[in-house]
Amino acid sequence: MNPLSKILIADDKPENLYALESVLKAVDAEIIKAGSGNEALTATLNHDFALAVLDIQMPEMDGYELAELMQGDEQTRSVPIIFLSAVFSDDVHKFRGYESGAVDFITKPFDPDILISKVKIFLELNRRKTEAEEHKNKLRSSNALMTSIMESPKNIAIFALDPEYRYINFNQSHKKTVSRTWNKEIDIGMNILDMIKDPEKRNKAKDYFNRALNGETFISVEEFESESSEQFYTENHYNPITTEDGAIIGLTVFLTDITKRRQIEEDLKHTNERLREHIDERRKIEAALLISKEKAERERETAETANKKLTDSIRYAQMIQSSLLPNPENIKGFLSDSFFIWKPRDIVGGDFIFTDWFEDGLLIAVIDCTGHGVPGAFMTIIASFGLKKITGGEGFHTPDQILKRMNFLVKTTLQQDTEYALSDDGLDAAICFIKPEEKTLTFAGARLPLFYVSDGEVKVIKGDRQSVGYKRSDVNFKFTSHTIRIEPGMAFYMLTDGFTDQIGGEKNLRFGTRKFTELLKSNHKQPFDEQRNILLEAYTEHRGENEKRDDVTVIGFGFK
Repeated sequence: MNPLSKILIADDKPENLYALESVLKAVDAEIIKAGSGNEALTATLNHDFALAVLDIQMPEMDGYELAELMQGDEQTRSVPIIFLSAVFSDDVHKFRGYESGAVDFITKPFDPDILISKVKIFLELNRRKTEAEEHKNKLRSSNALMTSIMESPKNIAIFALDPEYRYINFNQSHKKTVSRTWNKEIDIGMNILDMIKDPEKRNKAKDYFNRALNGETFISVEEFESESSEQFYTENHYNPITTEDGAIIGLTVFLTDITKRRQIEEDLKHTNERLREHIDERRKIEAALLISKEKAERERETAETANKKLTDSIRYAQMIQSSLLPNPENIKGFLSDSFFIWKPRDIVGGDFIFTDWFEDGLLIAVIDCTGHGVPGAFMTIIASFGLKKITGGEGFHTPDQILKRMNFLVKTTLQQDTEYALSDDGLDAAICFIKPEEKTLTFAGARLPLFYVSDGEVKVIKGDRQSVGYKRSDVNFKFTSHTIRIEPGMAFYMLTDGFTDQIGGEKNLRFGTRKFTELLKSNHKQPFDEQRNILLEAYTEHRGENEKRDDVTVIGFGFK
């Protein structure tokens, strides 16, 4: 239930305040009374008002002075003000009232019906303003992850628009592209179509935006000409922005500059033609390639230097990544006997835990994305959104189907199904689907195993020797599904390889699967919170003074 809007009424005469309050009881609002200008000013510090109804003639601070102070304060500048006066009702004083920031001037004695009608209008305007602000805040919240994505890649221009083609967000690369193309500075809220002067190009851009706003995901290749008549080409990926309930609230566009690629293609074509007639041109081409290689090396060194400046943004990325993880307390409501270990090697990492609840059971997964640090964290965002789309939007619940679908989504999202893909990233995963009523657990893994303890013996189900999303990953690969009957006293564990691959100990060796298995066998009957502490202590003792090798994630849960 939304809180009532608040109306400030100020008059130095108590009988006038009482009368005004009695009239305004007819509107659905909370009335805050002030017997002087100073009291009214103090009230603005403690309340957010939808409207102020002020008497002009008050001691110490009159209504004009109060209105001018409210107009000068950022918090109260937008509050509409109605002046009530029986003495100062001539045109000169009305003009001064409007000049002080008033939106209306009513003389006393006033018609209650007219006052109520006007008050209702301003309350309705405030309600609409509040709804618009709430919608804006929702957009800002939903775009938090998008902002993280936009701040990471430096070779891709990214921007997001609302349904009115106004900027919601953009990265620096897109800002530079706009400056290069139209010599314009952009800002949040600006309509992108206003910058495109050519009617044909503007209509074409609008058509592309509308396709995305209608739910279509597609790719286009566009040619642009800068203010200096420089031609360049981009490959544009259009995607709708959807809420959890499927509503489309905007779109994103990822633009990759492919000018160099097209230029290389044209150069190779021209070179092949020349080779048929002039074999001597071969040396010139080799020289040009050498220069290009040196330039690429310099650009790589420049990029490495620029990456050192990202530390400040990584702290914010940590908060965003942490928000993707499930709340252990919520999971304990479903699995009371459980523990979770999530220890990134750096501030952020490439491991994450994913859970989802359905009518027939619980999905719980451990994901190990390529690398660690910022690149790994970026991959976790892609993987997390992919899992939510697969389990929520597409309705897949079985682990083997989820892995197969995830393989396709990661590969196509990163364009690693193309010859010109710049990356070769993916993930390993272990996924369980638990059906309490049927007392079954179904597991499928992509290179990550499932350990479980039954009748005091530790058993291991290895994941398939197939990773998810890489260039070499087969999109048609069928992951193996394993179903286990849940018996009382059984315990289950999933982990990424960062735990067992950690170097340490007296001989500076891996922690190893055998040692991990022995820990499970010796301690599986302990309370799960105690098991967590035992595993962490063993890991820390083994690591010693060695650097942490990788992100560490472990999940354990059992059934009484």
